[in-house]
Amino acid sequence: MNAEPRQGPRRRPAGFTLVELLVAVLVFGLLAAAGYAAVRSLLDAAETHERRAASFAALQRSVTALDADLRQLVSRSGPTPGGQAQPALAGTPVSLTGRRAGRASPAGLERSRLQRFGWFIESGTLVRLAWPAEGDGTPVRQPFLDDALGFELRYRDALGRWTDAWPAEGGGFALPVAVRYRLEHARFGTIDRLVAL
Repeated sequence: MNAEPRQGPRRRPAGFTLVELLVAVLVFGLLAAAGYAAVRSLLDAAETHERRAASFAALQRSVTALDADLRQLVSRSGPTPGGQAQPALAGTPVSLTGRRAGRASPAGLERSRLQRFGWFIESGTLVRLAWPAEGDGTPVRQPFLDDALGFELRYRDALGRWTDAWPAEGGGFALPVAVRYRLEHARFGTIDRLVAL
């Protein structure tokens, strides 16, 4: 009796089939696409946060500088470039020009010089003007804040009345008791400040 040798189960050749390889490539591609989308959204969020932080820092610098100018106002009038007397603060509903405590004189030989400054909005930018010396020269333009939509000012006199312009009628060259300003910003909305002088 010739018995044929018993054959065991057939063994598959080692390795992957083409279908298995294609499935693995597809799964890897899906994971890579999901990872890229997650990283891209994180980078976009970081850029948005960075722009917002820079915009907020510019807003803080602007408010700090404007408050400092107002708080350092002096009630000493000064001459215009034409030699006429000008009040320490001249304000309209949308701009102001003033005189603040300036540079100290070397060795205290003379009174400190006053510094003229101005604030207004031009083409959506809050701008500060700074004159190099009292009544002399061309002012230096300092753009402080972009995306400014509006700038409104009001002035309070010694009797507690609010007015849209300064000097108030019949008020002489005295400073107001307080200045209130409202700054409209495209990103941060309305900033409303009251500065007591």
